[in-house]
Amino acid sequence: MHGLPHRSWRAAVFNLTSVDVVSAAIYTGVLLAHLPRSLGADSGWLSLTSIILVLLLFALDRVEALWFPQGTAPTPIALALLAVRIALMAVVVQLDASTLTWFLFLIPPLRVCLYFGSRASYAIAAVTWVGFILKHIGSDLSGLPEDQQETILFAMALVFVCTIARALRVERLSREHTETLLAELERSHARLQAHAETVAELATTEERNRLARDIHDSLGHYLTVTNVQIAKALAFQYRDPTIAEQAMRNAKETAHEALRAVRESVGALRTTRDAFAFGAGLSALVERTRTDGCEMSVHTEGSESGYAVETLTALYYVAQEGLTNIQKHAHASDIAIDVSFLDAEARLTIRDDGRGFVAAPIENPNTGGDDGYGLHSMHERLARVGGRLILSSHPGHGTTLTAFAPRTLYTATSGEQWRRQLTQ
Repeated sequence: MHGLPHRSWRAAVFNLTSVDVVSAAIYTGVLLAHLPRSLGADSGWLSLTSIILVLLLFALDRVEALWFPQGTAPTPIALALLAVRIALMAVVVQLDASTLTWFLFLIPPLRVCLYFGSRASYAIAAVTWVGFILKHIGSDLSGLPEDQQETILFAMALVFVCTIARALRVERLSREHTETLLAELERSHARLQAHAETVAELATTEERNRLARDIHDSLGHYLTVTNVQIAKALAFQYRDPTIAEQAMRNAKETAHEALRAVRESVGALRTTRDAFAFGAGLSALVERTRTDGCEMSVHTEGSESGYAVETLTALYYVAQEGLTNIQKHAHASDIAIDVSFLDAEARLTIRDDGRGFVAAPIENPNTGGDDGYGLHSMHERLARVGGRLILSSHPGHGTTLTAFAPRTLYTATSGEQWRRQLTQ
């Protein structure tokens, strides 16, 4: 059927709702009552006309079910269909005013309740009952006993139909509400699944960034120290073979440390890493990066106990990256490292008397080469624990790197406090 909804016509005709079943039962009863009389000579054409009108009423129900399933017709169309039904029923009653024919008027309260609710259904039922009384009793208020019985019977039928209609409406609204909730649940599930995929993707990106920082801060440091020792060995291989040999030994030892660090990093991916000791790690770092012609001093104040492992690890990597940059670029002759573990925060300061540089914003990782990424990595590590980084450098006047980290781990409140301090 061109222009009709995409529903099978068989489904529209034979898939009856509860209202359709009640209507079909009434239509069938009226038809069966008219069939014997349609064979008579006197009133056969009247009964035949009534049968045709009843069939039209049934066809009207089926067309409505095809176009507007589950009572979805707009209000103007629903009112028009109701008016057509009442008009056809009134014609049938005029042709045959028997009580059984009046049972056709039980159908409008059903339809009205489906579209407009119980109150409208009660109103239609009351008007129908009054019309029934006026038709059967007329001006005689006493009426015949048979008429009184039929009036009471018809009133009981109207009450029964209105009750059934209200129950059917409540059931339909409950089903529609359930379907709405299920649809919303499916949409929420889809959104939750998309959110979970986004979180997984962000977690993967975060893990990649963490691995990049670890590789840069650990393996990069060892390779830098190894490169310095090999360069020293090449420079002294003819002037002083003993120094060159010691430099190669140091390079070999540093390469061994690098291999050990790589194995520890791989193992940390599978197991929980051991507790980190900042003091011991800093001492080993200083010994590993100490070179001839450069004085390096370390001063520590306070105790690291009570500080979170994440905070101590961040400070260690900042110290490692700072010393690596000094080795690669500063050409310093004096390096001073000061560490203070205070009640509320830890402070790490690294000063050198190297050639210095024009300091770019720390938050900008694109400052050129590996240096920019190193500074950005330090800033990120401190930010993750609620800390901050201050860099001061001028060409020809050395560099001062200061890192602050709180005793407790980063929280939303502490993060706001540290951000306020950064803007001061």
